[in-house]
Amino acid sequence: MLAQFVSFDGFDPMDVIAPSAATAATASATAVPRPEHGVPHTPLWPSDADSPYGSPCELDRLPVSAATRTELETLCEWDQSSIDWDYPPDPSPWPEEEWRAFRERAHAALAALRREVGDGWTVEDRSRL
Repeated sequence: MLAQFVSFDGFDPMDVIAPSAATAATASATAVPRPEHGVPHTPLWPSDADSPYGSPCELDRLPVSAATRTELETLCEWDQSSIDWDYPPDPSPWPEEEWRAFRERAHAALAALRREVGDGWTVEDRSRL
């Protein structure tokens, strides 16, 4: 059976989540490591454009709580302010304290995501956080 994968990459690339083969009977998708900072509502990306979770992945299609969905959406929106949109290659306008706070919340959201999708999913961290 195929495993299901979804890339959790929104915050300066982060993670891949994947249901195990036991869960894969219902749907499948594969992981990709690249985020698109222009998408402020989800950090999850399937490599398969026909993913049952959407492309980009729609958080409401995953087996996670409303609180985790809301936190992931909030972090995506917050991440948008880390980019100098006048010239994106420039350094982030964030001070180190904001990066620290963001990293803490992003890692906590990742832990919640892993916990909530359960043992039937594999989460591969691709972050640079």
